[in-house]
Amino acid sequence: MRHACVVDESRLLPSVVRVIDAPLGRIASAPPGLKVKKPEQVRGAGSRLGRSGSVAKIDCPPEPNDNSNPALNRKLGAEIALRLEEEFLSAGWSVGQVFGLQADIQRRYKIGRWALREAIRILEMRGSAVMRRGRGGGLTIADPAIENIMKPCALHLLTHRATREHFNQAKRLLTVVAGQLIARRGMEAQQLTAELGDSLSSDRAILTALAKTTRNPAFQFVEGIFRLVGGCRFMGGEQMSAARLAPTVAAIGEAHQEALPDVVSRLSSYASAQPQSELELLGWVRPDSSLNHCRYSAQLAFKILDYVIAQPLAKPVFLGSEWEMAEQYNYSLEVVRQASRILEDMGVIESRLGRNGGLFTRKPGEKEVSPQIFAYFAKQRVALSDAVDVLTAIEQQMSSEGVKDVAANPILDLFASMLKAYAGRAQSSNNV
Repeated sequence: MRHACVVDESRLLPSVVRVIDAPLGRIASAPPGLKVKKPEQVRGAGSRLGRSGSVAKIDCPPEPNDNSNPALNRKLGAEIALRLEEEFLSAGWSVGQVFGLQADIQRRYKIGRWALREAIRILEMRGSAVMRRGRGGGLTIADPAIENIMKPCALHLLTHRATREHFNQAKRLLTVVAGQLIARRGMEAQQLTAELGDSLSSDRAILTALAKTTRNPAFQFVEGIFRLVGGCRFMGGEQMSAARLAPTVAAIGEAHQEALPDVVSRLSSYASAQPQSELELLGWVRPDSSLNHCRYSAQLAFKILDYVIAQPLAKPVFLGSEWEMAEQYNYSLEVVRQASRILEDMGVIESRLGRNGGLFTRKPGEKEVSPQIFAYFAKQRVALSDAVDVLTAIEQQMSSEGVKDVAANPILDLFASMLKAYAGRAQSSNNV
């Protein structure tokens, strides 16, 4: 049903009428004599323009079930993006395959072009798909890369206050987990020495070499994200003798690998430009170029993001209404709306409607990362058992070290959440 405004024509022509938030019945400014009646009190509210004596009936903006509503398009676009990624996964995530034309997808999901454009924008931002124009074009499934996953991971860790201390703790624990996964392969010492030597000949980062030797793609993914989180640089390869590798091989062969981190630290480790500095995570979120070269909406979004990151984690913080934000930051209302859309896509704020509504901070959860994880794992052919093995090993090692709650370390908590989400989805797919 549409709302209707009854306007006295004699006062309509010389004035300008602005009706804002019409679905909520609020009038921002209007000339004297403007009358607004409830829908049930107005007859023929669906008519475009009708004359009855000296009164004209004019339709107000549609209710939120119309595709012209920006807030609805944002939420519907995010939902459609997730459904499209689910279909990509069900079809095996065939990189380069054209999923369909824009018009075909609109008819299939019964949505308007603005909602679909929002969904495509989200998919392109995630690196899941791209819209190709021209003959032979359409929505094309993209090749998911680990760098696409790093952006939501960085946001998660920023808002959960991950520190270099958390990183070092996670590095030690993951080294032990790698040793446990390698030990399960039951290799002879000679074979293990050869595989470690081959891995270290291309990159001296010992945890990377251990991850390759596990032959577990889920752990290799965890190590790849972990390396990016720490800002660890490529170290170059080095040929290592069997004698130099012998202590590491012996530590892996022991019943308990708690001594493994100390052993491999003498061999080689990650190297970062500033080992004792804080984690450089904002670089993954901010654009490569200066903010001065970005659109006003992006500039405002990152200004608000800096404020959001500094807020306490205990509960959501009210940032203000869109009008208040526009006045506070001296931007237009449209720029504020575009900036809020960027931040909503990141998962760091949420928009609430109603009398006590407005923009509020929120902590990103695994749902902001899960679609990219599913896509990447599908590409790497990660089995359910691989994810479960890594998840179980992480939780058991934390328990043996006296850490009761995995959430105490945001980095390990992120890895556990991602693996649980993938394992749950893979389990449900197997049961269908």
